[in-house]
Amino acid sequence: MERSVLLHEETRLVAELSRIRTKLNALTSIAVLPPEVLLQIMTICAQRTHPCTRRGHRNVLAFSQVCRQWRILALQTSSLWSTIDLCNVAYASAYLTRSKDAPISLEAVSPLKAYNEPLEQHKRRIRSIDAILFPDCMLALFRSIDTADIIVLKNLTELNLRIPSIAAHVDLSCLQIPAVRRLTLEGVKVDWESCQGLMSLRLCGLVATHAPTYRELLGMLGRSPLVEEIHLEDVVPGDADYRCQSKIPLLHLNKVAVMSKQADCVPILQEALLIPSTAQVKLRSSGAARWMTSSPGIFFSAHPASSPDALHHHVYSTAIVF
Repeated sequence: MERSVLLHEETRLVAELSRIRTKLNALTSIAVLPPEVLLQIMTICAQRTHPCTRRGHRNVLAFSQVCRQWRILALQTSSLWSTIDLCNVAYASAYLTRSKDAPISLEAVSPLKAYNEPLEQHKRRIRSIDAILFPDCMLALFRSIDTADIIVLKNLTELNLRIPSIAAHVDLSCLQIPAVRRLTLEGVKVDWESCQGLMSLRLCGLVATHAPTYRELLGMLGRSPLVEEIHLEDVVPGDADYRCQSKIPLLHLNKVAVMSKQADCVPILQEALLIPSTAQVKLRSSGAARWMTSSPGIFFSAHPASSPDALHHHVYSTAIVF
């Protein structure tokens, strides 16, 4: 009998304590914040949930389990769920559903992609793709997005694809990316003719069969007058005899790095490109010494000096030759 009384009293006290805690929580500063301010705090915190990951995966599940108010707000905010980790099978589907119609970013930074569900219905929402996958998984990823002979991602603005160095190269020349502004490819070929308006171009480890030709490479740069960064490492174009017909001004370029075993790489780019004096230049090539014109330290001009539209010769701000 006494035990029952004590258990009843314990239950009453626990309920009373819970009621008091609820009142205290309601009086805290964060509880009275406007929803848009609380949402901003949640967004910032979510970006730092996993600081050890390569890009800081936005895991917001914890915020949806704090209390009813936070859960409702999190579930109603589709942008919080917009980063989809395709290697996390347990939550990928939930994130895709909760992101609703918001633009999404696909991440698969483990060499083995585990999520195999079709993504075609989300194709128009994909804004960025960041993947480090083996060739078969890389091909499977894009076939899950579209099974057509030509894959056109009109809304994709950032693409970062890498193949492990021990694996074979991947031919994704069926992939057209006209809206991509930041392009990073390592061991992966895409439709080079579709690339335009780039802000950043980084190409690494592309053999002649997968690398863009000089015509395609310079064509990309010609269609990207606002490009700010160019990084070419072990890229082997197959048309070493190609020469650009006119200079390509890249007056917004901040950094350019060319690392190649081909002696003709630097001279071909030198002949074709015009960059500002403020650009940082890093070269590692047997032809690097020929990057500059006959006047030491002076860059080339796009027009004859007598032309009224002549651009002044430019002096390197930084030139590192290995």
